[in-house]
Amino acid sequence: MIVAATSVQATAQATRTANDVLLQHEMGDDFAKQQALAMVNNFEDGLRWAEIMHEKAGHSRFYCPPSNLAMSADQAMDILKWHVRDQPQYGTVAWQMALIMGLQATFPCKSGKP
Repeated sequence: MIVAATSVQATAQATRTANDVLLQHEMGDDFAKQQALAMVNNFEDGLRWAEIMHEKAGHSRFYCPPSNLAMSADQAMDILKWHVRDQPQYGTVAWQMALIMGLQATFPCKSGKP
């Protein structure tokens, strides 16, 4: 029963829109705000590790942040917020996709280089 409830909760969080996560961060209580920050930060951190493995396999990167940047949870949330503000259509898509698109817009890769 616990596994089923956890699976449903994970699925529900995975399908939340960017607007949902931004609203939780802006309007939620302290716990909800921290939960939204942690979700966005953990996803960006995992994505960065996946990018390293993707690049080592000889593939182009999705986004190219400066190598000396250790992105904070607040910075990742700001990227999501700015991207949805600048491209409102991303507010209605899965928050993970909106964050990836925001990271690409914020840290584009130079053509011809990963």
